[in-house]
Amino acid sequence: MTINTILLPDAPAIEPIHDNTKKRTPISWLRWFQGVKQQLPLFSVSTAAGNVTIPLPTFTNPASAAVYLNREHLYLKSTADANTVTITGAAVGGSVVLSSQGDKARFRFDGKNWWTV
Repeated sequence: MTINTILLPDAPAIEPIHDNTKKRTPISWLRWFQGVKQQLPLFSVSTAAGNVTIPLPTFTNPASAAVYLNREHLYLKSTADANTVTITGAAVGGSVVLSSQGDKARFRFDGKNWWTV
C-alpha cells in the first residue's frame, strides 16, 4: 500500500498582505493561516499490493479535535486494478469504497464528526 500526501497541488504561494502606509496588517495572520489550513490535502492511494482500508482520524482530546476543525481530506485511487480503497469512520455518509482508477472521496471534520462531502 502506498499513500502519497500532496498538500498544495499546483497552488501558487500564499503570502500575507502588508499595508506599510497604515503600519498594520489588514489581513490578520490568524485569518491568513486559517486560509492556508483550509487547503485540501490530497491522499493518492495505490492499491497495487491489495485492498486498502483507511480509517479517518479520531480524537479523544478536544484540543486535538480543534486542530482538525473544518479540515477536509480528499482521497484518490491512483491505480487501475481490481483492488479497492475503503475509507471508514465517517459518522455521516458511512464508509466509502473507491473501486476504479480516478475515483475520489472528500470528507470534512466539524469538530465532532467526519462528514462525506
